[in-house]
This record gives sequence, structure tokens and C-alpha cells, in this order.
Amino acid sequence: MLLIGFVLHELIHGAAWAFYGQKPLTIMRFGINWAALAPYAHCPEPMEAGAYRLGALAPGAILGLLPIAVAMWVGPTWVFFAGLLFSIAAAGDFMILWVLRNVPSHFLVQDHPSRAGCLVYEPISPEESHV
Repeated sequence: MLLIGFVLHELIHGAAWAFYGQKPLTIMRFGINWAALAPYAHCPEPMEAGAYRLGALAPGAILGLLPIAVAMWVGPTWVFFAGLLFSIAAAGDFMILWVLRNVPSHFLVQDHPSRAGCLVYEPISPEESHV
């Protein structure tokens, strides 16, 4: 269950970034960082911060918070603990969301090409681009 959950977690990142960031799914990169034993999803192109945040939040919400809410409503204990486990697994994503909390939604965010985290760019206005 853990292996499937971790793979789903990364696939959800990629699908959400493709959808909300209006990027082709074919540019998303998936793999495993063997040094850290961590699977990853990577979007090599920048997207608006709002779209990046939705993609960062999606796995934790779908695999973590939603099962916890369902378990609290209908009661299967194992669903609660699975949701708790996948919420903990999304802790890095929640940390990224916290770091980006004051970044305006129209700013551009790009996954860092080689490290955990992201780069933030302020978009250039049309007036500035002619300088």
C-alpha cells in the first residue's frame, strides 16, 4: 500500500501541475532520488504560483486529508491511519505551501532543477520587457 501510495502521490503532483499550470503532461518528469530514497515529480517549466500551490496541495489533500475526513465521518480506523500516514508523507509539500504563502498568485514558480524546493520569479510587465 505504501509503495502504491507514494507513486500515486507523485502522479497526482504531475497531473495537477499539468492541469492547473496548463502544461502538457508529457513534460512532467518522475523518478526516484536514490540518495534520499525519495520519489519525485518535477515540472521543468515555470507556472503561476496559484497553479503551483494547487499541484503541491493536491496529493496531501486527496491521499491524506480526504481519507481522514471520510474516516471521521464513517469510521474505518484503517482509513484514518492511511490518511494520517499520507498527510505526514506530504509534510514537505505543506512546508513548500507555507514558504509560498505570501507569494502573489501571478508570480511564476518553477521546481528547482536539482534540489527540493522551487524558484520564484516576478513576472516582467509588458512595459519593462521593452527596456
